[in-house]
Amino acid sequence: MLYNATFDTLRRMPISVKKRPQRRLTQAELDAFLEKAADTLRGGIDHSEFRGYVFALLFYKRINDVYLENIAALERELGDADLARDPRMHDFVVPDDCVWERSLGQQSVSLGRR
Repeated sequence: MLYNATFDTLRRMPISVKKRPQRRLTQAELDAFLEKAADTLRGGIDHSEFRGYVFALLFYKRINDVYLENIAALERELGDADLARDPRMHDFVVPDDCVWERSLGQQSVSLGRR
């Protein structure tokens, strides 16, 4: 019974959660933070070379998202998942084994291999 009484006492105690004061970052602070993050991600790669990697990944991600959005819209419109995935229904196709989510789980040495 002592346990229950102690637990009830603890449960009734007010809990104070300390929060950090929140303020908006200035543009200069945001720029410095993002530049530092980019430097960390970039590692030893030159800034001009890294841009090519980033733009390629952004393009790949966008193409993937648009393709999946088109499939979802066609499924809603047609009510047939197989027909929505038919390549003739799309301007471009992202093969099933190249979808973004599937690529994320692959090791870099196995990417691009069949």
